[in-house]
Amino acid sequence: MVNSRILGAMVFISAVFLAGCASPSSKVGSVDRQQQRLLQELKGKGVGASITIYPVRLGNTHSKDVAEVVGLMLEKGGMGDLYIADAIFDPGAADDLEQLGENFAGFVSQQSQAAEYGLYAEFLGSPKSGVKQVRGLIADRAGRVVWTDRQVPGDADFDKVQPKCPMSCCVLLNKRLTSVLNFGDSRNAKPGKMVELWEKKSGVPDEKERLAIEKRAEVFKESASSAEMVVFAARIGKSFNSRAAVDLASMINARKLVAAKCNDQSVNIVVKPSSNQQRVLWDFARAVREYIKKNPVDSDYALFADYMLDQKRGEVHAVHLVICDRNGDWVVVEFQNSHQAEYKRIAPESVDDCNRLVVEILKDCLG
Repeated sequence: MVNSRILGAMVFISAVFLAGCASPSSKVGSVDRQQQRLLQELKGKGVGASITIYPVRLGNTHSKDVAEVVGLMLEKGGMGDLYIADAIFDPGAADDLEQLGENFAGFVSQQSQAAEYGLYAEFLGSPKSGVKQVRGLIADRAGRVVWTDRQVPGDADFDKVQPKCPMSCCVLLNKRLTSVLNFGDSRNAKPGKMVELWEKKSGVPDEKERLAIEKRAEVFKESASSAEMVVFAARIGKSFNSRAAVDLASMINARKLVAAKCNDQSVNIVVKPSSNQQRVLWDFARAVREYIKKNPVDSDYALFADYMLDQKRGEVHAVHLVICDRNGDWVVVEFQNSHQAEYKRIAPESVDDCNRLVVEILKDCLG
């Protein structure tokens, strides 16, 4: 099984918000008639508008990855003419939203972008206080401000989304763009270059391999009642937790999903850190596949779990699950984070909670 929920959490940003926030007011100065006219023109173009998205500011840093997530969300909404810029807009000391908009408009006018409009966003706050502001700016190629927006606690959309991380900030920004700029919500929108860009960066296998995984998943589903599975120590950070494997195997057997046994031997699986959660998932999957091919198991299937857990804070950022057959070929490659239903229901905070979540994912795969 391959996780097809591209927007579920295709990015995991580990960077924290470093900068303080500006005066927490959601009130924007009066919009002149020209800006009103330009905004109406943009609304009229809707999903047909062409937009270049600039790296998103996270505290004192700028992220192109987050800009790509914004692009993915807009593409899912039906937009097709989207671009991701390399150039970084430096807001400098500008803090007033109107002044920030003027500075960005001047910046856009100096760029040789193909799109008619430029989009810039800032997600501001601090590690202790959390997200304090989500700002969005749009300017046209001629250097004119088209749209400025600021959301802070107390604003309806901010309180509804309750952003706590870059991904949920993207959700809030997208909500503001779709409602204010009338981009719409086209559920039938076809994947475009934003999805292709992200899949390439994320290491997602090609369609042929994805179909092969689906076929193996069907075989697994049909044979689970008579199959045997070995459960390896769960990866937590850079170490592996054997106790988690013992407990997980016991939980799987208690639910009678598949005959599970534990392998508590140490494994050598290293995954390079990345801000792209899909990259982490598929790098982990490839490392698991390579390990099984070099170290054959005496069971029909082998299960490896990866818990992105901060044990000091009791925070689980994501759970990755990879199941291979005895040949080392992928059968299940799945993840859960705060954007998935089972994660929200269990709200994991510990290794035991992560185990419970893996059991639910496995149950869903075999259901």
